[in-house]
Formats: sequence, C-alpha cells, structure tokens
Amino acid sequence: MVDPSNNRFTVFGRRVSNQRRRMLEGLTPTFDEFVQYLLTLPPAEMDEHWRPMYIDCNACTNSFSLIFKVETMDQDRDYLLSLLLGVNSTGVSLKAELDQIWRRWTNSVGKDTLPASAWKTRHEYFSQVSQQNLRALYELYEPDFLMFGYSPDKYLDMTG
Repeated sequence: MVDPSNNRFTVFGRRVSNQRRRMLEGLTPTFDEFVQYLLTLPPAEMDEHWRPMYIDCNACTNSFSLIFKVETMDQDRDYLLSLLLGVNSTGVSLKAELDQIWRRWTNSVGKDTLPASAWKTRHEYFSQVSQQNLRALYELYEPDFLMFGYSPDKYLDMTG
C-alpha cells in the first residue's frame, strides 16, 4: 500500500490532489484521481516511475537476445545461466534445460502468476476508475501492453 509519510508520495500527492480537487482536503489522492492526473500529462513529462516504457526503453530499436519479465524472473535467470554454463546447477544438459524452460514458458504465456491477494488489491483500486478513464489509460500505455504481451481485459473488467 501507499506510505503517506514517504516524501516522494507527499510531493506527488499534493500535485494530484491540487490538480483534481482544487482544495487540499488531504495529501492522499484516490486512485481515480491519480489516473485522471496521469491522463492530463504529456507522457514525456511524466515521472519516470509511471512514464510509458516505450518512451525511454528503446526496445524496438535494439535487437535483444533475451527479455526478462518480472513475472518469470526466476525462469529467465535460470535460462540465462544455462546458456552461459551449458548445464544448470543440477547438471541437466543445456538442451534438456532449454526444452523444460520452453515448455514452462509456453504454458505460462497469458497466465497471471500473481497471488490472489495481489489481484484483490488491484481490484480495490481499479474498481474506483471509470471504464472511460481506464480505456484512455490503456491507450496511453498501449505500446507497452503490446510490446510486453499484456492484455487490458482483466483491468477493464474491474472498473466501476
């Protein structure tokens, strides 16, 4: 959850609160206010933490051999190690390891590996946002969704 004592949060909380409420009722904006605030900003001027990745990432201009995803970080790390070492830590050959990683990866594509509690928290936040604002937010981040293979459908289903 958000820590209001965090100075960074306080600074941006004031901006969002001032932008949306025009009166400072408190320092904690609602998630919907935050989304509305993001939608008013030019993407290139956003804080680096919520600026769309495609602006800074340059993924499309580079030819990457590997792309790690947070959701599969452990498997991705094991894959990289198997490439570097030729065998994994248990002595499994590179081909066997690659076959196993490929099966695991193809079985997990499009599946969420987040615990139920994380989805519950996301639902609490996204249910505050109108369908219209969430669609606008998706349009803002659409290149990121496409680049990393994500779908907005679950989030759109959560909207209020």
